[in-house]
Amino acid sequence: MGNRIDEIDNYYNPVKYCTDLINILFWIITCATLLIYLLPISFFKKDIQTVYIIVVVIQFCLSQVIRFYLIPKAENARRKQFLSDSFKVELTNNKTNLYYNNTFPPSILRLGANTMENAFFSGAVCTEMLITKRLKTVSLCILWLVVIVIRQNNIELVIWISQIMFTGEIIAQWISLEYFNYKCDQVYDKLYTHFLHQIGQDDNTCVASLLDIFVTYESAKSSSGTLLSTKIFYGLNPTLSNKWELIKQGLKMN
Repeated sequence: MGNRIDEIDNYYNPVKYCTDLINILFWIITCATLLIYLLPISFFKKDIQTVYIIVVVIQFCLSQVIRFYLIPKAENARRKQFLSDSFKVELTNNKTNLYYNNTFPPSILRLGANTMENAFFSGAVCTEMLITKRLKTVSLCILWLVVIVIRQNNIELVIWISQIMFTGEIIAQWISLEYFNYKCDQVYDKLYTHFLHQIGQDDNTCVASLLDIFVTYESAKSSSGTLLSTKIFYGLNPTLSNKWELIKQGLKMN
């Protein structure tokens, strides 16, 4: 058996680094915006405006690199390894060990089991991440509404908070995470029903159904552009792994 190996995880490291940098730039932009509104016209204020423009451009460029290059590259590598494991073909040189945990031989059923396992773990991590994300988003929305109601002609403060919420994509990120969590639950439920009824792999309906669910899961990942928390995954992994073993036993997937 050996130790758990996941060489594909290396493809996600640049995404994590760039995302952390974008978060830092976001708070620099937030502070710069507030200073621009609060400071009177001065040479110092013009310097802040210059820094603001430069940081905004850098943040935008990094966001596009992540969206159109880094994440697609990582997801493509993950998908190739996923299919390699499901059908025992060498689509990639990247290796994993103990990443997928089911005993189906290479087949369409193993593809379905791997997809179900991914949806189960991803959904659990999403649910945990959403606890903090929902709290932050709801708190900011309440603050935004309160400021609007009692702004007392302080439109600058309203604009500043609006920029934090919408320009920083706080709400967009929350919606993306909610969407991916919903799709994970949907995929898991469909595959649970499929294995519960023990539909044979020689059935054309089985092949078409499992391929459709697999594409649904992959499309959801691509559409949401969600990067799941590695820290939360490793924290939940022992509990989730035990639960996954019980699920496999209950569905006779071993």
